[in-house]
Amino acid sequence: MQNQFADTYLYNPVGKFATVLAHLQKLLYIILIFRLLIKYKKILVENYSISDDYNYKWLMQMNIFISVLFVIAIIKNSQKYGNTNEDLLPFRLAVATGMLIFTCWLVLKALYAPKIFTGINSKLLLNQNKEIDKIEENSNIHKKVNQLKMFMQEKRPFFDSDFTIQKLSEQTQIDTREISSILNHHLNQNFYEFVNQYRIEESKKILLHDKKKTILEVLYQVGYNSKSTFNAHFKKSTGYTPTEFRKNHN
Repeated sequence: MQNQFADTYLYNPVGKFATVLAHLQKLLYIILIFRLLIKYKKILVENYSISDDYNYKWLMQMNIFISVLFVIAIIKNSQKYGNTNEDLLPFRLAVATGMLIFTCWLVLKALYAPKIFTGINSKLLLNQNKEIDKIEENSNIHKKVNQLKMFMQEKRPFFDSDFTIQKLSEQTQIDTREISSILNHHLNQNFYEFVNQYRIEESKKILLHDKKKTILEVLYQVGYNSKSTFNAHFKKSTGYTPTEFRKNHN
């Protein structure tokens, strides 16, 4: 009786409309999640000095996986409500298998990378304050630009691999939003680019003057925690890998 009622409901106009509406709602959620992830990626480079985008990567992977399952479900339901005699079993098995894989993947993520479930710092903000963005060109702003540059050169806080814009704000007594605006509009950089330029310059000095240190020791000293990221940044800045740079300047 219950199956007969479900079949009758699903195949009448009201049931079909409800199904279409549910699919549209799911599609809207998927699109909104992608938009939020793109925004989150921008927030990362405005607040962190390292490419610590593990949360971003796994959330993007999850949403892509859900999108694939959604497409399979759409195909299955189009066959189900269409006037075709095609067997729906393969589509049902695909969705069920996909959900099983998705559940196992989440469990493994929780076991091997529990930190991704601890949440995201809600204090991180994208620089969108128009009043701060329109800081006037005056001696006070130039003073703060010089203050930031001198602080980076003298104190070398970038040695801290976990250096963030919040830490820079606390150490220089300049508001985080103001730092972000100064970097974006007066230096044409985000925080990520600003900090890593000093890391690369410092690494060049060490490579030339301390021949005994390995590339790995140098990258860790200047604040990097990934050899591939360090090599990519170094080559982008100099045109050479760290090893090539050291050999060419012997």
